[in-house]
Amino acid sequence: MQSIIDANKNKEISVDLEIVISDKKDAPGLIIARKNKIQNTVKMLSDKNKREEYGKELASILNKNGIDIAVLAGFMTILPNSYFENFKGITINIHPGLVPNSKDVPYLFPDGTKAPWNQGKMTEDAVRSFLPFKFAGSTIHVVTEEADFGPVLARSIVPVEKNDNVDKLYQRLKIEEHRGLIKVLKEFSHNNSAPKK
Repeated sequence: MQSIIDANKNKEISVDLEIVISDKKDAPGLIIARKNKIQNTVKMLSDKNKREEYGKELASILNKNGIDIAVLAGFMTILPNSYFENFKGITINIHPGLVPNSKDVPYLFPDGTKAPWNQGKMTEDAVRSFLPFKFAGSTIHVVTEEADFGPVLARSIVPVEKNDNVDKLYQRLKIEEHRGLIKVLKEFSHNNSAPKK
């Protein structure tokens, strides 16, 4: 989120930051939003039996604020079908894994090895899965009803270094993730239209 704010201030991109919605009361993004005077709210899924109502509510908030692109960054709740049925824009996600273009064909690292997709894994476990490899990577993709899968917009790959642990590797990977996100948003702002669903 901070990378989007900084890129907007530096005129790398031209986007209107309308609202921040968090599914956690103590999310760092809320502090950043308040500091930058961006409208913000907390919407937690308190009852798992009301997922569809929750999805409709999120979509309604985004639609009322005229949102074209919703960016997931640390949003931990899996979005239900009702969200996709009702939200008029598209949703993009940064996933710490290399999402393939097709479920049947894995993405390959530059050395030809099969790259971990890390579908359904939380960040720490996802990053840990890269440590035995020569490379690590993240994907920016369009969010679909299937978690951690959807049309790929950008990928970031970094080398895994000899003394890496989860924290060291993730810090480097995050830098590239943020660059990739800004690149995707720049394309959107230059084209003046969202990527196709």
